[in-house]
Amino acid sequence: MADEIKKVVEIEIDVESGDLKKVDKELKAVKKTKKEIVEQEKAQNETTRDAEGLVDKLTGGLYSQAKQWFQMGKTAVTALTGIKSGLVSTGIGALVVGLGLVVTYWDEIVAFIGDGEDEMQNLIDAQDEYNESIEESERKNKKLYRIKYAFILI
Repeated sequence: MADEIKKVVEIEIDVESGDLKKVDKELKAVKKTKKEIVEQEKAQNETTRDAEGLVDKLTGGLYSQAKQWFQMGKTAVTALTGIKSGLVSTGIGALVVGLGLVVTYWDEIVAFIGDGEDEMQNLIDAQDEYNESIEESERKNKKLYRIKYAFILI
């Protein structure tokens, strides 16, 4: 792509002094520059097409076939995205797409569940330790209560 050329022209126009001719001259210069840029782009595009044709001849048509395959791939992705959206809009389609996603991400799901099981086991172990400490504390309190009670009776 050609670089974008911006030119700002600020002129106060006084019709009687001939400033209008200056503005017209500047506009013609801008149009000429634009025309030159368009011609350069056309020449570059033609050179690119010629180079692609030469590469295609040297590779026995592989270049054009590869280019067509890439274009077909882009089109297929677009089409499949539309089909997926259409399927999701129906109930059974949503089920099919959901099942496809589960199959696609099965390894990640299993890893996540496995990590969850490990975390759950850690929580269970921590809860068991906490319960044991509570039971030990209750035993000590009961023993202390018996001692206090026995002391009062004496």
